[in-house]
Amino acid sequence: MFAPLNTQPALTGPSVRTVDDERRDLLRAAIMKGAPPAQVDLVCAISRRYGLDPLLQHVVLIDGRPYVTHKGLMHLAHASGRFDGMETTFGEDGGGAWAECVVHRKDMARPFRARIYLSEYNKGRGAWATHPRAMAAKTVESFCLRRAFDVSLVSQEEMGRGDPAAAEVAEREALPPGHDSDWKEAAQAFSAAVAALSPDDRRALKTELTARHGHCDFRRFTADELDVITAEIYASDS
Repeated sequence: MFAPLNTQPALTGPSVRTVDDERRDLLRAAIMKGAPPAQVDLVCAISRRYGLDPLLQHVVLIDGRPYVTHKGLMHLAHASGRFDGMETTFGEDGGGAWAECVVHRKDMARPFRARIYLSEYNKGRGAWATHPRAMAAKTVESFCLRRAFDVSLVSQEEMGRGDPAAAEVAEREALPPGHDSDWKEAAQAFSAAVAALSPDDRRALKTELTARHGHCDFRRFTADELDVITAEIYASDS
């Protein structure tokens, strides 16, 4: 889960950085490049509310607005312990081709059901043009999962923002110059490892990295260096 962010002002002076600062930096460098601090804080607050992780793109920013993703809703459903399965079917009637989803919860006698008509969502662009059934399934599943687990945040799929090709381009553009998807994965693993450390251990890690490399800025490490540091963190904790 995404660790809660400290929104209180620092008491130790502006030169002291906290793990919250580092998480914000990682989000803006690897996921939300150039996003204003207020928008990043909003995504973090929403993630805390629902137990989601923006580093895994459970919540995304698109044109400055936060959206929950299909993967985020699936994570929320499984993590709840109340998810009891889901079925998605397709059909056609007088309204045209449709997709329907049924979500079951262990603690409720009746399932949640949602249906969408493809003509209302398929504008013939991006993945909708090449994979309309897959996109329809993700859209109706997101719609139904939000109902079943009381998520008020609109999903990117329901808003027609679920184009995998566009998402892949945006993801590449969001990476710092000279970094690729391997670096992003390494940075996410490093962040998770650092988040699990105690405050004393984080300070010790910063001191050690500065002594060894002359800095402790994760954005200046290569993917291989981050992998080595992450492995050392877990090895020292075992």
